Amino acid sequence: MLINAGLETSKDEFHRASLGIRNPQVVTLHSGDALFRFASTQNLKTGDSIPSSEWAKGAWWFKEEDYRKVIDRHQSGSLGLGTIARAAGAVLPSWSLLDVSIKARLRCDTKGLHRQGQDPVPRRAAQRDVHDPDRLARHRPGLHP
Repeated sequence: MLINAGLETSKDEFHRASLGIRNPQVVTLHSGDALFRFASTQNLKTGDSIPSSEWAKGAWWFKEEDYRKVIDRHQSGSLGLGTIARAAGAVLPSWSLLDVSIKARLRCDTKGLHRQGQDPVPRRAAQRDVHDPDRLARHRPGLHP
């Protein structure tokens, strides 16, 4: 079974991903692949807690190799993990605390959209507060572990 089999022809999902990724490309992720996501434990608009059952509900994920780059950059420097994740995912401070990370394993092959060849953790990105669409994580339409 292949999830999102028609992704190449889905103009709605391609357009949605294009808002955050320049020139998104369709890739197939395989059953057993690990994906990672940073999320928030608090709704920043209301101050309410977000239950853990909601943390993984989002379409933006990192492949394991990119997640490891985020972790390595955090461990080799003085910036907090949330700050490094924010730079890697181009997440504005008003969007999420990025105070929790989630790991999921795919149970079947799925298609997703992502930007090829982009280092997810640019060296100077954590020092500025700008939204750069080339630095967003992968877009996995409908992915909810």
